[in-house]
Amino acid sequence: MGFLRDNVWDGARDPENIQVAKPRTQPQWAMRPSVSDLVSGWADLPVGIRRRVITEAMYHGYLKQQRMEVSSFKRDENMRLPTDIDYSQIRVLSREEVDKLSLVRPDTFGAAKRIDGITPGGILALLRYVQRQGSSSAAQ
Repeated sequence: MGFLRDNVWDGARDPENIQVAKPRTQPQWAMRPSVSDLVSGWADLPVGIRRRVITEAMYHGYLKQQRMEVSSFKRDENMRLPTDIDYSQIRVLSREEVDKLSLVRPDTFGAAKRIDGITPGGILALLRYVQRQGSSSAAQ
């Protein structure tokens, strides 16, 4: 009752049966060592551990990118906003966003993100504006 017939699924659940399609234009792919060549005792490891290793290897790049994005988010979350910022100078912001930001006057980007009615595009515009102001005042 799934997308795969049971005999196909049974074969796919065993990590030793996982086959990666080899592109025909890149014969060097076929020359790469298999996991069992790189890890001594690979065949002796429990199937669950082998599956976990293969899964983590497949998603390693994605997880690394996500960790970098979380780090960037945390850095931006705590970034202080200038107290004298004129939100009407940020042309991308809607009138509603300008009014709300001017009324609340958030101290940090995290506080600005949590204001109801402030869009992700508005936050991005605010971040770029503050970064430009910081670089131009540092140049003076």
